[in-house]
Amino acid sequence: VKVVETQENELLIEPRLRWAGNCNVNVALKLFSLKFNAQLLDLQIFLAPRITLKPLVPSFPCFSSISVSLVEKPYLDFGLKLLGADIMAIPVLYRFVQDKIASEISKLYHWPKDLEIKILDNASGATKKPVGILHVKVVRALNLLKMDILGKSDPYVKLSLSGERLPSKKTSVKMSNLNPEWNETFKLIVKDPRTQVLQLHLFDWEK
Repeated sequence: VKVVETQENELLIEPRLRWAGNCNVNVALKLFSLKFNAQLLDLQIFLAPRITLKPLVPSFPCFSSISVSLVEKPYLDFGLKLLGADIMAIPVLYRFVQDKIASEISKLYHWPKDLEIKILDNASGATKKPVGILHVKVVRALNLLKMDILGKSDPYVKLSLSGERLPSKKTSVKMSNLNPEWNETFKLIVKDPRTQVLQLHLFDWEK
């Protein structure tokens, strides 16, 4: 990993990522009325990304967004079987498919093009420093709606504070229960008590 110092309010990291896995992924494909299976084997990926954390802020996670771009063309290697035949064993097709996929990825994300992921929303006040912790205890729910075919539900609760971009907290799932009891406690970081409100959402779990 190489860390680059700049004059900007940012942290720039350039890691070298190499991953090789003995994967075996089977996908059922349907083309018109024909059905057949495709099998992805032995995937290898070599990447040289440039990860920029900016701008740096004084509260967790200490940056507002992540920008990811590639400084080099990625390398991908994999086997692909259709109807049991390894089509990547054909040299011309093997080189064409690999180069085509790598070229398409480069078109999208090769520097200066990038993929930006927002972590904190400046407009919502999420970059403010934490001022306290809200303790929430989810006790129970009564007379829930029947959501499943057999007349039951599999409820769970998601908790969050408005204006917060971090993932919501979740209770456990109570299977086949219309009157669930959780008695589970959660801690939520408060940044603006005047504007933030507690949000509770009840969901029915599905596989």
